[in-house]
Amino acid sequence: MENNKAILKELNKFLKGIKMGTETFKKYEEKAQDGKLKHQLSHILSIFHSHDQKISTAVLELGGKVHDSLGIEGEMALMFEKLKEVFVDTDKEILEHAVKAIDMGSKNSDEKVGLVGKGLTFDTGGYSLKPSTAMDTMKSDMGGAAAVIGTMKAIAENKVEKNKNL
Repeated sequence: MENNKAILKELNKFLKGIKMGTETFKKYEEKAQDGKLKHQLSHILSIFHSHDQKISTAVLELGGKVHDSLGIEGEMALMFEKLKEVFVDTDKEILEHAVKAIDMGSKNSDEKVGLVGKGLTFDTGGYSLKPSTAMDTMKSDMGGAAAVIGTMKAIAENKVEKNKNL
């Protein structure tokens, strides 16, 4: 367990963020008026719950203790979030606050994201390695590479900074 001390600390910090997010998004779900928005918020809450379970399991498997408390800092942050929620009435405001809440959780991240997309080209001359029944789907063989190139183009055109939403 001593070797896992730093990992356990980070996992519990992540778990704290998930718990804070869960509390915040529960309030958004309660206030949402549009059925589709309620459904999406419910889906986000189920993702939070799934992550909570997986991380809690990982902490226990590493021999650590799952910290259920948000701590004084977390409780104060949650209290301020609840104060902000008083002024959130419309679905538009809920969406704005939800995006800000997610953005706040990722701003300090040093996480690297890699994009990988397979791309094959089709040469009409010579031998074909694909069976004739698969020829009609050849155009989709470059879909992964096209998605990566399109994403990189959009990032460049929009001058996206690190940890910013498109």
